[in-house]
Amino acid sequence: MSFLRGPVSAPVALAAATSLLVLASLLPARPAAGQAEAAAPSETAAEQPAKPVKKVVTIPIAEIASRSEQAKALFAEIEQKLAPSEAASGVERQLPEVIERIQQRKLETERALAEESNPARLEELLGSWKGLQDEILALQQSLRGRSEEIEQEIERIRTEREVWGTTRAQSEEDTPDAVLQTISEVEVAADRVKELAKARQGAIVTLQSRVAQLTRTGMAAQDDLKQARLARVASVSERDRLPIWAPGAFDVLGTSLRQRLGELQEQDLAVIRVWTSREKASLIVHAIFFIGLAILLRGARNRVRARAESDAALEGMEGVFRHPIALALLLTLLTGLWTLGAMPRPVSVIVSGSLAPPALLVLRHLLARDLFPILNVLMLLWIVDLIRVLISPLQNAPRVLLMLEMALVLGLMLWWMRPARLAQIPSHVAAVRSFRVAAVGVRIALASSLVALVAEASGFGALAELVAETLLLAAFAGMVLYGAVRALDGIAAVLLRVRPLNLLGMVQRHRALVRRRIRRAVGAGALLWWSYEVLDRLGLTQPLFDTVLAILSAPLPIGELVFTLGDALLFLLTIWLTFKLSSLVRFALEEDVFPRAPLKKGQPYAVSTLLHYVILTIGFIVAILALGFDMTRVTLLAGAFGVGIGFGLQTIVSNFVSGLILLTERPIEVGDTVSLGNGEVFGEVKRIGIRSSTVRTWQGAEVIVPNAELIAQSVINWTHSDRRRRLEIPVGVAYGTDPRRVIEILEEVGRADTRTLDDPAPYVLFLGFGESSLDFELRAWTDHFDDYLMVRSGLCVAINAALEAAGVTIP
Repeated sequence: MSFLRGPVSAPVALAAATSLLVLASLLPARPAAGQAEAAAPSETAAEQPAKPVKKVVTIPIAEIASRSEQAKALFAEIEQKLAPSEAASGVERQLPEVIERIQQRKLETERALAEESNPARLEELLGSWKGLQDEILALQQSLRGRSEEIEQEIERIRTEREVWGTTRAQSEEDTPDAVLQTISEVEVAADRVKELAKARQGAIVTLQSRVAQLTRTGMAAQDDLKQARLARVASVSERDRLPIWAPGAFDVLGTSLRQRLGELQEQDLAVIRVWTSREKASLIVHAIFFIGLAILLRGARNRVRARAESDAALEGMEGVFRHPIALALLLTLLTGLWTLGAMPRPVSVIVSGSLAPPALLVLRHLLARDLFPILNVLMLLWIVDLIRVLISPLQNAPRVLLMLEMALVLGLMLWWMRPARLAQIPSHVAAVRSFRVAAVGVRIALASSLVALVAEASGFGALAELVAETLLLAAFAGMVLYGAVRALDGIAAVLLRVRPLNLLGMVQRHRALVRRRIRRAVGAGALLWWSYEVLDRLGLTQPLFDTVLAILSAPLPIGELVFTLGDALLFLLTIWLTFKLSSLVRFALEEDVFPRAPLKKGQPYAVSTLLHYVILTIGFIVAILALGFDMTRVTLLAGAFGVGIGFGLQTIVSNFVSGLILLTERPIEVGDTVSLGNGEVFGEVKRIGIRSSTVRTWQGAEVIVPNAELIAQSVINWTHSDRRRRLEIPVGVAYGTDPRRVIEILEEVGRADTRTLDDPAPYVLFLGFGESSLDFELRAWTDHFDDYLMVRSGLCVAINAALEAAGVTIP
């Protein structure tokens, strides 16, 4: 490359070398393979630290009485700590419930494995097992902490017992019997407390063994589910049942349907009872949340109806709040999916089944009427699919319902896409985004339903279930989340118009922008949730996460420096978030804090800029740590950085420090009018940056001035303390004119102009006798600094008119 062939200046070259040295010093050096292992055997025995020799401690006879009381007090304290703990008692209370839930999950898992359930069902069970594993892990940590506490107390008892045992062993033959009796009492007390501690420790170990057994059960069940899921996904291309035209395809249907449904009902009711008793407190909180939200939404509906005509932004929002109870139920159920954690299958079916009706009521007032048939069919499919899920353990009944669902979807899509109907849709309706998204979804649904129907009829049940359930989930989740997004957008529009949000300056001046950002954030979150659920139903979530994690964890060596793609992306993400956070903080300060704070001119800009630098510095340090730099090598970094500053970065650092001085000392502030370079630059300071400042001249040019020049050179600041300026207007009149009359006229003109100040008042000076005139000067102050030229021009015009009216001649 040609730009490397020319000579390079020494400061630049040295600065570049310094930068490379800094990066090399910060990145962690990773030793070559075998280097660490080779270093270990080289350590000699002499270098190994010697084990400390335990010092034998005995108690003098004179101190035995007092030390015995201290020892007994110590044993009493330890005995109190060994009392049954809340941790162990809590584990003992929770274990029966956890064991019962594990047994239920185990039965469900065995049933799902025996019936070769679809990957979605296996993934659901796997998620429930993970939730149980988290609870078991919490129990283990609680027991481990208690076991460590008991072990510490046993060590204290053992140490004290050894001291008293050593004292007895080294006692003289003439030691009084009373002293030996005291020693014996302490030893007996120590042995008694130690046995108690051992018993408590044994009980904890027993509980730990039971919890460990539960952990093994859960891990084994998860392994079985993972293997079954992989096998099930791999078998989607295999025929796993008879085609519908084969003899005996539906022989099992109806033979024991009533008995089987009764068994399922009893099992599901038992699971629901256990879950509701465990989550009673959470359910009460959600019920209160639902009631409060319904009341608030009802009030929002009344407000929207009252202000919809006068506020254009609320037009169309009335449909969102048309059914406040349904809307509150929709939002409460969606919140419960996140806050209630892992739900058993019957509860999950009930919660999911309760989402469709409120979402349908909300959407019927938000979508075009041409989309109503799709909503109605989706509701019907929702009900049929719930029935199919509930009876999924049966052998052939779900198969019939699945084919019925896909036939219904296929018929609806063909009816909706018929050319005669599409021709009747108005162009303005077809241009709506929701309508265009629905059109794409219709085409996907048409192809998917056809594939699922043919696969199920041909005996490829795994493929049919995978395609059909993914299609239905995508449609149902899309309907529910779209309704939730529109509802949250309407709620945000109302909240931005009521206290306390409407008191914020950022809301008053940028309400539309804030609402748009909220809508985008909520929409992005809903899209991510929808994508995750669809990928999870396809069984692609874990493989996708594993693949992405493997890519991000792959080492990227650059010479002796090694980092990963994940480190680099995390570094860039941290920098981006830092700038966004700084922008948000500065926006909030400028819109809400600075206007309400008693700050002088220029202080808000200085505080905002300094805070910006602080946030960027902290963010950069965090990003460096995320990238894997070794921040312990501060000495080398400081030395290399000092060399770089000394040779190649003097001007930059000087300007940077000067910028900090300008922002803290504030001799010049944004908005000041300054004059630089003997008047060559005269204008208003628009910006004080990290390296330079910008001065906009009155002619419109923007002059970039290095900060060091503003500190090192003389600068005339016309508006540092205030924005007042004195006007000086010289006036010459012909000889023979009465000077007192001229002074009176000029003072009257100065006082008559409303833009001049009364304090100090305008005054006139008789400067002297010129060659052809008597010279006077009108001096007046004005606080219209930005318009001082216009004020001066107006005074000149008034002076000329006043002198002409008085018959005074200007030579």
